Amino acid sequence: MILFDKLSIRLRLLVMVGIGAVFGVILLATALYSLNAFRNDTRSVADDVERATHALTLVSGAQNAFQAQLRGLKNMVIRNFMPAEFDKAREEFVAERAKFWQHIEALEKIDGTGTIKGTAKLAEIRQQATELNKLYDDVIAENEAGMPKYTLMVDAALRGTEQPLTDELANAYQAISAATTALASEASQLANRRFMASLILVLVVGLGGSAASLLLAATLGGRILARLGGDLEPVVAATRRVAEGDLTGTIQSCKAAADSLVAAVEAMQTRLRGLIGQVKQGAEKTSGNAQALSTSADEVAQAASAQSDAAALIAGAIQELTVAITVMAESAGAAADAGRLTRDKASESGSIILEAIGEIGNIAVQAKLSTRTIGDLNQHTQEISRFAQEIKDISDQTNLLSLNAAIEAARAGEAGRGFAVVADEVRKLANHTAGTTHKIENLVKLLDGAARQTAEAVATTAHLAEHGTQLASNASDAISDIKDNCERTMHATNDIVDVLAEQRQAAEQIARNTERVAQMIEQGAGAAVKSSSTAKEVASLAEGLRLATLQFSV
Repeated sequence: MILFDKLSIRLRLLVMVGIGAVFGVILLATALYSLNAFRNDTRSVADDVERATHALTLVSGAQNAFQAQLRGLKNMVIRNFMPAEFDKAREEFVAERAKFWQHIEALEKIDGTGTIKGTAKLAEIRQQATELNKLYDDVIAENEAGMPKYTLMVDAALRGTEQPLTDELANAYQAISAATTALASEASQLANRRFMASLILVLVVGLGGSAASLLLAATLGGRILARLGGDLEPVVAATRRVAEGDLTGTIQSCKAAADSLVAAVEAMQTRLRGLIGQVKQGAEKTSGNAQALSTSADEVAQAASAQSDAAALIAGAIQELTVAITVMAESAGAAADAGRLTRDKASESGSIILEAIGEIGNIAVQAKLSTRTIGDLNQHTQEISRFAQEIKDISDQTNLLSLNAAIEAARAGEAGRGFAVVADEVRKLANHTAGTTHKIENLVKLLDGAARQTAEAVATTAHLAEHGTQLASNASDAISDIKDNCERTMHATNDIVDVLAEQRQAAEQIARNTERVAQMIEQGAGAAVKSSSTAKEVASLAEGLRLATLQFSV
């Protein structure tokens, strides 16, 4: 409890909530433990009931299989004189006997767990079934089907032998059924016992936890209330009066501890009463001083504003002079740059014209060479025309020969038919050659005309190139004169630019000095205005503070 008293109220409340949560967790864990135990018991009993039910099903299946086996044996005896029916009955007998043994083996596996009552006679059932099957096999082997008196002999040997095994199976079924019923009843009783035990455990834990929680809450609540100092209604009322500006009231806290909330609020109210009184006196003094400061600051601001206006006028005039000089200097510089650019362009144009003269000369030389080449081309074209004429003559002669060959082949009759086909193909080839030769002649004529036009154009180009060379030479001389004039103009303009640059530097220096003076005056005026504004704000704040303190009653 000593450690608890050192905690804050918030931490104390958290401790109370945490303890309640711990009791809740304990109650939940108890309920879960009871439910888990109930589930384990139910699962164990359910497994036993399931195994017992399965054993009951297997016993019933064994009974049915044994009865079916007996039906097969009966059909064998009755239909022994019909081989097909006898074999069918024998297959049924063998199949049902196999099913019977499958059920017996499954029952023996369940009996191996030792959890089901009523399966203790499985050993006797297996022994009786083994002996009975051996008897069936021996009787069937000793008596051949279809023989006289087969039915009487087999019936006499097997009559009543199945009854002991039938009785044992019935007894086992009844015993397992009774065991299953007993397991179900035991499961119900176990569930009731487990439910009552869980209910008692949960009630004990729940009631005990609730009682402990109430006791702990009462103890901790009393300590928290003592930490607060008693009822909080007087504290709330006093706080509202302080919020409204009334500091004259007091809190009846004679029983509150010195470190309680009530005592702290009362001490705060007393301290505020003293502070507000001091602030009220200081606000009245500050308000008077602020008014005097505001008046002085206004006078200083007016004087600084007048000085700033005068300095601004001087700075404006000097700035206009500087701008005018700068414009003149820029214009002169632009003229100098234009002259320099003109000189450079003239020099560049002269170089280009000289290169053009050389290129035009090369064009003239190439034109002459092209004229000679075109003449050679014209001669070659004439030769191609002559060759084409020769090919045409050969084609005409070939066509004539193919015609004669066709006539001779026609005279030869059947023997010349193949030669006639060849002659016809030769004639077609000659006609095709003649057509192609005609196209070549037309193309040669076109080439000849184009070569003549090209020769004339090249000759004209050579003449124009010579004339262009003469004109370019004249232009080169004129550009050289322009270059010299630009050089002289550029020197004169540079002299003007230098003079204007010196004047501009002097004007800019004067403008900078004047601007600096103006800035200093402006800063002084701004400081004066700011001081006046600050003084007014201080006066306003002091008045507001004085009025605010009037709202408190001390």
